[in-house]
Amino acid sequence: GRAGVQLDTYASEVNKSQKNRIIEINTKAAYFFHHFLLDMPAAQGARDYLNQRQILPETIADWQVGFIHEQWDLLTKYLLQKGNSVDDLLASGLTIKKEGGNSFYDRFRGRIMFPIWDVHGNVVGFTGRVLVETEKSGGKYVNTPQTLVFDKSRILYGLNKAKTEIKSKDCTVLVEGQMDVIACHQAGMKNVVASSGTALTFEQIKLLKRYSNNIAIAFDADAAGQNAAKRGIDLALEQGMSIKIIQIPVGAGKDADECLKKDKAVWFKAVENAREVMDWYFATALTGVNKSD
Repeated sequence: GRAGVQLDTYASEVNKSQKNRIIEINTKAAYFFHHFLLDMPAAQGARDYLNQRQILPETIADWQVGFIHEQWDLLTKYLLQKGNSVDDLLASGLTIKKEGGNSFYDRFRGRIMFPIWDVHGNVVGFTGRVLVETEKSGGKYVNTPQTLVFDKSRILYGLNKAKTEIKSKDCTVLVEGQMDVIACHQAGMKNVVASSGTALTFEQIKLLKRYSNNIAIAFDADAAGQNAAKRGIDLALEQGMSIKIIQIPVGAGKDADECLKKDKAVWFKAVENAREVMDWYFATALTGVNKSD
């Protein structure tokens, strides 16, 4: 901009229209997954699982939670029938081309599906949680790869639904996973988003700063969770964010979802009593240390 160089090339126009087509494909896929979960006998196991996790029918509808059966190309066939090109399906990350062959298969199979929206409410990607783990299922969670519309480092799960509440409460509650966000919103705490298990990035912090400068972070107590949180905290502090750390009492659950199931009041109190980040750092550093020596 400062150099006065116009970047609206023909290529960016092509990209723009493919971006729109990918968003359209993702929207159709979200619809397909959601209705498969609600209507198909083959999704009974997924319905039982969500019921066991105490996710209410209205929450499933609100978050468009879905399911895809363990079949090689169910979604690909559906989307091709809807008139989408195979090139766009590959570009969306939903379809994969078989190595050395000319056939295609679905990236997500046998998984409970969570659509991921950008801040404007466009479906830009998915997270799939495996329903029955087998040797071949490949990872408990699978995400859409990087595409023209999906960049994990620029997305916060649930921000499209949480942004108004973040503004009015002047605080973002940041948790790790999709189920944590959904459980919090279901319990009435609606200023909650997730970084989906990665450390906070500069782009995500910039997004959050639009709505509030205050952030309360809850993360898994394991070493990986703590290290990811520390990287994000450092970056957020550099950007002038005010940070508190949410500590779930020992034995009250390892994350927000578990804690809410055991006792909703304990989670709400933990968020209310979040500690200033420096107090938390000192407490962590001095754990197990004899301070009188």
